[in-house]
Amino acid sequence: MPRILVVDDDPHVARTLVDLLALHQYEAGRADSGEKALDLLLHEPFDLVLLDIRLPGMNGFETCMRIRERIGPSLPVIILTALGDPASVREGYDAGADDFLTKPVDTPAMLYKVRAFLRMKSLHDETVRHREEAQARARDLALIHEIGREWSLIAQPEEFNRMVTERLAGLIGAPICLIAHYDSPTRTLAAALPVFGLPDEVARRIRYEVKPEHRGMWNFRTGRPYEMVEVAGVEAVVLVPMVSEGSVVGLLVAINKPGGFSEADVQLMTIFAGPAATFIRNRQIFDRQRRHAHRMERLSALMGDMAATLGRAALLDVAVSRIQADLGYDHVSFHVLDNGGARLEGEAGSNDAGEAPPDPEMLRWAQRGTTPLPAGLAELAVPVRAGEETLGVLHVRRRSGGGFSEEESSVLSTVAGHLALALLKTESMAKTERLAAQMATLYDLGLETTALQDLRPLFAKATEEVGRLIKADHSSVLRLDPRDEVLRFFAAWTRHPDSENYARPEFRLGEGVAGEVARDRVPALMNDLEARPHFVARGNPIARLICVPLVHYERQATPTLFGVLSATRRPGAPPFTSEDLEYVTRFA
Repeated sequence: MPRILVVDDDPHVARTLVDLLALHQYEAGRADSGEKALDLLLHEPFDLVLLDIRLPGMNGFETCMRIRERIGPSLPVIILTALGDPASVREGYDAGADDFLTKPVDTPAMLYKVRAFLRMKSLHDETVRHREEAQARARDLALIHEIGREWSLIAQPEEFNRMVTERLAGLIGAPICLIAHYDSPTRTLAAALPVFGLPDEVARRIRYEVKPEHRGMWNFRTGRPYEMVEVAGVEAVVLVPMVSEGSVVGLLVAINKPGGFSEADVQLMTIFAGPAATFIRNRQIFDRQRRHAHRMERLSALMGDMAATLGRAALLDVAVSRIQADLGYDHVSFHVLDNGGARLEGEAGSNDAGEAPPDPEMLRWAQRGTTPLPAGLAELAVPVRAGEETLGVLHVRRRSGGGFSEEESSVLSTVAGHLALALLKTESMAKTERLAAQMATLYDLGLETTALQDLRPLFAKATEEVGRLIKADHSSVLRLDPRDEVLRFFAAWTRHPDSENYARPEFRLGEGVAGEVARDRVPALMNDLEARPHFVARGNPIARLICVPLVHYERQATPTLFGVLSATRRPGAPPFTSEDLEYVTRFA
């Protein structure tokens, strides 16, 4: 409501004017002298003065001059006078009056003039306010520009946090100022050290999880500041989102300013938040690119080392240990999945006490896919594939640092691809070496046994050679007696001669696995003997079995079945492969 000062030494006239103005929704004050009027104007805000000329002490003209000297030209002054001569009017304008009203006052004319001058005063005040706001914004922008030049020289995030919070606290007078970084994968806000006004041990405990149910109260993604009063033991707090290129990087926070925060404080924090958010985001992008470049350097060296490593076990050891050490993870392991579950073949790093091993079902899902599969924020399962063939799964775990970025997933996928190629190369070389060793063994065996007249030493030597080459625990030959068509023990070898019983099994044609192989003359490979109803257990425990027919071929004669050659492994041993079966068949 506009305020009007009535200056008249006649109490009746002054009261009448005050009541009339109040009737038209104007708040009015009274003064009966020029001295009192000046004192009121210096201590209270008024929007217009109705000033009588005839006053005790200073007259109206002199009072008007003093008003212009002390208050300025923006306050409208209307002089009330019974003197209508031109000399008085000229003297009033010279003193700084804006208009005249002749006594007795014409009420409608007075109200029109009051309304017109108050409108002019309002426009003037609004213009002044806009100019002051523009000047303040220009000063703020100049300050931000100056601070931005200083920011560009900062190398360490801690120094940046210190400078921003100290400058902000000094400008708005807040005892506590801080930057809270936002981690999008975990949806948490945490104080960035150092915090102005708080020791580090207290600041480290400032952590908040942004829950979806709180978005109705305030969603900082909108970029609008938020002010709270008397909450959680804090008298007043202002939260200003720091948003850069549409991404939320954190909050600018000020706490417990004496007397509360003003609109200008919030505006200044908003101005601060923009450049600070841009600086932090650029720093995050730079750090991410630097880490990625560092990973790529390590990746190049790792691929070279994997390519130069011979042997599956050594290759997996190099891969998991270098991934764990060079790329900075807490634990890395390699798993092969088969019907028996997930088999660990290599690991590096440490597991915390009580930390569960990777979920086999999660590993199985990862093996079916072509891209890394995250398990929460701390684990990532990366399929190791070569074309359509899946060779295993790399499992990566870390306990801090948030989720896995796209760059990390890309790097790990690249490592997994090169590991798959290295494994295929290693397996191919191992297969070639095994084949060469097998052929050399066959050649040596032929030289050694050419002069033998007794078959039993020949087959004793043969069972030993075949058992060692395919890493069997036991191998044997059962010879067919054509008189009663029964397979009987003929020769055997065992890796554990001190603990194994040499059984003397006998099988009729068609009885058990050996009898079926002899009857059908078709090799058999079985890694699940417990599930085979036709398997006949004899003596020592067996879990894996290869059985091939021993057939003698002569020109223009019917092939003759000599018997069967068997190789077995104990429970818990790795399964036989098709390559093992191929070699035993060739050997037979």
